Amino acid sequence: LSRDTVHLVQPIARFIATPDEEWHRKLHLVLEAEGGRAVSTAHSNITPAISARDNGAVIGALNQLAADVDSLSEFQMRQFDQKDSRGEALLMQRLRAFVAEDLSEEDYAVWVYTGGSSPLLPAMHAILGLRKLDGISGPLQEHWQMQGRQCMPKSHRNFLENLEHGVSVRAYCLREWRKVPVEGIAALEDAFNNCIESLLKYCSLRQRLVSRMFPDVSRIRRLSAEQEQVIRSGRLALLQMRRVADAHRMHLTKPPVPVPSL
Repeated sequence: LSRDTVHLVQPIARFIATPDEEWHRKLHLVLEAEGGRAVSTAHSNITPAISARDNGAVIGALNQLAADVDSLSEFQMRQFDQKDSRGEALLMQRLRAFVAEDLSEEDYAVWVYTGGSSPLLPAMHAILGLRKLDGISGPLQEHWQMQGRQCMPKSHRNFLENLEHGVSVRAYCLREWRKVPVEGIAALEDAFNNCIESLLKYCSLRQRLVSRMFPDVSRIRRLSAEQEQVIRSGRLALLQMRRVADAHRMHLTKPPVPVPSL
């Protein structure tokens, strides 16, 4: 399934049979299908590369992941631009009885932001190593850890747990920066931070979507901003760390200045 074949998908049943529902389904089918393949491919390529300390393969996998996430963001933007109505808020209210009858308006907005039980965002956090950073507000964190995970298919839950127990790219880079030549450090830092920027763009578009669906839930903007700050704080500054370490080492190895005799 991809953006080129999604038109072949024929739903067995529709909830409210409106153009907005068709648009919403197409958007998320493509995000989950293509995003899932991107995450799975990144995991398959990065894990053996980290084990072998193959920095070239790690960099290549990160660059591909960033390109894949950028492609998903581009697809989302095109879907907004091509949409000929603004009925998202009405759609969410009419769908509420089917998908979130017992949720508050804010929890419903969080449910949509995270893609319901989708493992996509938490998986990207886990691969990059953002899962252990503090700062994500309670509703988002609680959803990912409890509500969303409980509703995931077992295979998705197992995949996510496997990611979370592995060595993240961020942890690997912070372990390797002392051992790699400066050129290699620069390439690792650039590839990793490009993934951070791609993820930020993707999350910004999710926030845009949810704001259109829930115009009265202003707190979703703050939750999204806090999550984006967590992502930003995960940026690496390996070259700066290396310069500081090298300067400190040079200072320690510098011969003492002779004291002139009286």
